[in-house]
Amino acid sequence: MRRWSTSTVASKISLQISNVPLAQSEAFSALSYAWGTSEQDQEIALNGSSLSISQTLLDALVQLESEEDSKKKLFWIDAICINQYDYEEKSEQVQIMGDIYRQAADVIIWLGTRNYEQQNTFTNVKSKLDNYLSDCDFDSVAEAIDALTNRPWWRRLWILQELVLSRQAFLRCGPLAITWDSFEYFLDISDLFVACNLTHETATIVRLIRQETRILSRCWRKGKKGQKLSLFNLLVNIMAFGVRETSDPRDRVYALLGLAKDIEQLGIRPDYSLFREQVYMNTAEALISK
Repeated sequence: MRRWSTSTVASKISLQISNVPLAQSEAFSALSYAWGTSEQDQEIALNGSSLSISQTLLDALVQLESEEDSKKKLFWIDAICINQYDYEEKSEQVQIMGDIYRQAADVIIWLGTRNYEQQNTFTNVKSKLDNYLSDCDFDSVAEAIDALTNRPWWRRLWILQELVLSRQAFLRCGPLAITWDSFEYFLDISDLFVACNLTHETATIVRLIRQETRILSRCWRKGKKGQKLSLFNLLVNIMAFGVRETSDPRDRVYALLGLAKDIEQLGIRPDYSLFREQVYMNTAEALISK
């Protein structure tokens, strides 16, 4: 496993990578984020050379670098810690990615930079959730959460594994953060709100939020109870929910392997030297035979 630390040089992000056996690694944080499009890629310094990363990841690095606590931490980030052009390394690293997210001290979910128009509302989301039954402008909270769930991170397939396997997850929007547990609390309150206000105009917004997060929430809650789904059930859930984005079509299978309880019996391993059609056929044959 590779890990990296940051330092600021002439107002630019400079990364240092170290190779560490996963079993011997110190406490580290894992970053979960949306990769974005290659048209927005930016160059950063990496161990004396350069690396092309997405604007989304650069924004996250800049924010983390500005925080004193983050400067002292070690992070694991897929785009940096895995050589994306080495299929053998990528296959090996993806196979242990589930273990990486399980072992991480916490998972930082990067939703993007702060939207200053929504800053006041988002800043108060946690306190409003905690005090909902006494006093809460639920309409404004629902609108703020609706804006957050429209960000690219929620459309990625890899986030299932990154969230469910985390010990502790934080939703980050610029310098602002709430725990995933608090977000789950909002979802529970949302169910109560819709049940009691079927014709309320905000109920429509709340239903859309539930739709966007249903699979995530269900898998997270099962994971916290120690329950795991089969690969077949995971695939059915994803298809029923709708298309989730992957930069590599083979990841529509590989991104679920860390969550599947029957992966050893199926014998499926990440292999990026295979064409996507072969990956899909091998997966179908394994599922049918078992």
